[in-house]
Amino acid sequence: MKRSFIVLLALLAAASLAFAADKPATGAPATSDQTLFVPGNLTVQADLGSGFFFGIDISGGAEYGLGSFKIAEKIPLTYGAAARVGFGSWSLYGSYTETDFAVEGLGTLHVSWKDILPELQWLQKVESYAGLGLGVNFHGETDTHYNSVKLAFATIEGNNWYITPKLALNLEEGYFGYGYSSYARFGVTYKL
Repeated sequence: MKRSFIVLLALLAAASLAFAADKPATGAPATSDQTLFVPGNLTVQADLGSGFFFGIDISGGAEYGLGSFKIAEKIPLTYGAAARVGFGSWSLYGSYTETDFAVEGLGTLHVSWKDILPELQWLQKVESYAGLGLGVNFHGETDTHYNSVKLAFATIEGNNWYITPKLALNLEEGYFGYGYSSYARFGVTYKL
């Protein structure tokens, strides 16, 4: 477990250093040629959701915008590094309970819908994002006393709807690369 955590930290540090040359000194406000999440932005996130079956899922996270580029000189994308911490528990008929605690490090990519469909006013403050990375999951089961620690690929996909320039409502789903560890969460994202 300790070795997996050190490998995960090393991968995150390497990814940050690889993109550090592209990062501007300060975060710029969003303009028509940038996504709502721009290089230099630091966001925090808190979510509540539902895990597998009838469970509860609580998570938090942070993300930092590292740089940006354009696809076909028309669609600006911002890439970043994100961390997620989540706790989930579900029970089947009250007698069998599974509990998971996960820590994930991910590389992310953001796009604003205003850059793709500027004629649709109701999409002007919506951005979508996706992320891929690694995570460590601590899993336990009550009736079998089975416990495990696993390192696996992790994904996130979500949308932020900015109700103010700093505060967004968030809808996110994700998957942890084994078994049924998937989730859907609703919460808030705040730019610091």
